[in-house]
Amino acid sequence: MSGVVAGMYGQVDGWATDGGAEGARKCALLSPSNNAEGTRVSRLRHLRIVAILVGVAPLRVDAQPVAGIVLERETGQPVVGAMVILTDDNGNRVDRFLTNAAGRFWLQARHFGSHQVTVERIGYASVTTKRFEPDDVLELMSIMFPIDPIALNALEVSGQQRCRVRPADGLVTARVWEEARKALSAEAWTRGVAGYRYTLLRYRRTLDRSGRATLSETQETAHDLDAAFASVSLEDIVNVGFVQPMPDSTTRYYVPDAEALLSDAFLDTHCLAATRDEAGRIGLIFRPIPGRLVPEIRGVLWLNGETAELEELLFDYMNLRSIVERGWAGGQVEFARLPGGEWIVQKWRVRTPILEVRSRNRVRRTGYLDTGGVTAGVTDAQGRQVLDSLAVGIVHRR
Repeated sequence: MSGVVAGMYGQVDGWATDGGAEGARKCALLSPSNNAEGTRVSRLRHLRIVAILVGVAPLRVDAQPVAGIVLERETGQPVVGAMVILTDDNGNRVDRFLTNAAGRFWLQARHFGSHQVTVERIGYASVTTKRFEPDDVLELMSIMFPIDPIALNALEVSGQQRCRVRPADGLVTARVWEEARKALSAEAWTRGVAGYRYTLLRYRRTLDRSGRATLSETQETAHDLDAAFASVSLEDIVNVGFVQPMPDSTTRYYVPDAEALLSDAFLDTHCLAATRDEAGRIGLIFRPIPGRLVPEIRGVLWLNGETAELEELLFDYMNLRSIVERGWAGGQVEFARLPGGEWIVQKWRVRTPILEVRSRNRVRRTGYLDTGGVTAGVTDAQGRQVLDSLAVGIVHRR
């Protein structure tokens, strides 16, 4: 019985193909306003709107553009990598956009009526504008973002934090989850609509029974992918489990992606608790609620205590067949921030046992299978390289 890693962070079984992106929306022609005093400033006439729409996905007939720039109130510098969220009069999310290197964003309102914009920046308190009504004459919004850092390392995190489902606002766990949620949302957005092309280096290693010695290894480099990872439906995973037997006698292990960790299905079936490690990092522990009997995952999301940036996800599988020979099964996902503020999964690794059925149905672990990869390169919609992890690391765009 061999383990197959499938994925919300990528179908790695047989080097399967990766999922597609939704496409890029570019607003390179937006220019910052010189007036930094109001929430909405420069009025743009219809001819200017036509220029801005060049290279942008076509608007629906009833869609209204909402565009602008986010600047630091104290310095006037652009805020890079902030999630700008447009909500309607009922509080429903209509659109979202991650500010680029110039602090610019482009949104689309689906209908007329009252809207507002919320700006979320990792490590800082969020800002919400007053309500406004988008119209045919585009107003370039200038949102002044106060420098109000959230110091996670100053939080009182005890070793006896209660694990809670959807912790209430104001609790330490809720504040840690809010920062983790921002980074996960940015990674999901980047993977879905940022228009990047990816180069992935993927590997499989067969290890001995102890998991210390490598017996064999295969590698493959995949170029020019429109998405680094494929996503799968979480509904079946929640109902059946994160580890599932396949008809061909293999076992499939599912790895959670950002969408999975952000989903209602996951948050309703897992409790959260804050923790801290010796290096000063702040962690968000998650584990299944009592009564979950299907194969599950538990783990921790580790955030930098000073910047609140998400660094890695560590997890292991639980509720598996209770046999000593199964050994340990779990994995690791490392995150990285690109110069433009986008977030990606830079490395991932999953270890699963290789089991052999012997006489009298006795099961013996003969080794482990390590499956993983590295996002070796990323290029943007203009073909410029923004990441070369195998050479000089992250390349800053000019």
